Amino acid sequence: MDPAEKYCKHAETRYLIEAWANLIEGVGQEFSKGVKEFRAVLARYAIENDFMYRLVKNDQLRVTAVCVIERCEWHVHAIVNRTNGVFRIKKCHNQHNCGSTYRTNKYKRVSSSLVADEIAEIVEKKPKTSPVDMLDWFTDKYGLDFNLKDHFSGCFRKGFWNRLVELFNKCAYASSVSVYKAVEEEFYQFGGDKARIFIASVPKEHWSNVYFEGQRYSEMSSSAVESFNNWILKAREMPVFYLVDELRRKIMKQMAARRVKSMKWNSIIYPKMEMKLARFIDRGRSWRIIMSKGGLYEVRCRSPKVVSVEEMTCSCGYWQSIGFMCRHAATVIIKVCGGKGNLVDHIDPLYLVDAYRCVYEEAIYPIVESDIPDFTKEGDRVTSTK
Repeated sequence: MDPAEKYCKHAETRYLIEAWANLIEGVGQEFSKGVKEFRAVLARYAIENDFMYRLVKNDQLRVTAVCVIERCEWHVHAIVNRTNGVFRIKKCHNQHNCGSTYRTNKYKRVSSSLVADEIAEIVEKKPKTSPVDMLDWFTDKYGLDFNLKDHFSGCFRKGFWNRLVELFNKCAYASSVSVYKAVEEEFYQFGGDKARIFIASVPKEHWSNVYFEGQRYSEMSSSAVESFNNWILKAREMPVFYLVDELRRKIMKQMAARRVKSMKWNSIIYPKMEMKLARFIDRGRSWRIIMSKGGLYEVRCRSPKVVSVEEMTCSCGYWQSIGFMCRHAATVIIKVCGGKGNLVDHIDPLYLVDAYRCVYEEAIYPIVESDIPDFTKEGDRVTSTK
């Protein structure tokens, strides 16, 4: 006798899945809902009895399943009664001679349809239950795990993942604390406890516009780095000297092209941002502006905002987040503070054409032939004569 049993007694964990052990009874068993019911019962039976089967025949009229282990005698064959659509087991050998196995918590036939059938009643009672909570519940009650990527193929898996990413992006790009908290709560409701743990593990000032100290200038990803890597994809395979020279030539050509392009611009603000500013001004034509004091204004739009011209802030959060005025601020400056001529004074210099030209002002000079090292081989070493 194990002496530990006297002091530490553990109740055996009983899972709902145990009821699946005797779902296949034998010849003559009928399934009134037809072939779909038989397939579902067969999958549950195999899961609890821990064996894999393959379908030799599988259509609307007949299903034949055999054990995947060669020479094992287990098999079941069921056919449909064409009169009433009932599926009936015609042949069955319900004993395995392929050796003993131990049931694990992972099984290939834990499919999305099987899970959907089991949790349908829960969803009806609590329609707001998050998918993550459903996964945890299924694991606790059935003792089975299932990696979503493998088993929830199709719209559910893709839709669930895309919705999580969409809500997280909204949190990251939220322009005010109030908007952030509203979207964050929606993210928690959809993602469950795991979503809360994830957000808590990453400091908000590292990824959220609202809590970031300083300005991101609307950049929130590593797209620029990925674009650069793709730009030099072929050059990356070259030896170091030729790699560096290839980068020099590509950058030289790029800077020259942008320098020439910028010389054709007649605007003060970078053209792309000037077009955005024009849209902002057009959007606010019908809004009323109420002056408070000290450069503080209330913009009467659908969702009223407060603009401080002196501090270059707006309650929407956009202006202070990226350094470029929002539509509310643009409307205030156009209607109250002197018009278009005053707009440039309230825009971060980064967005001005002069700043763009300054970046590409210096030239990268071509290498003349006399500057190229003469590489020669000496044994296994490669050296330069210069």
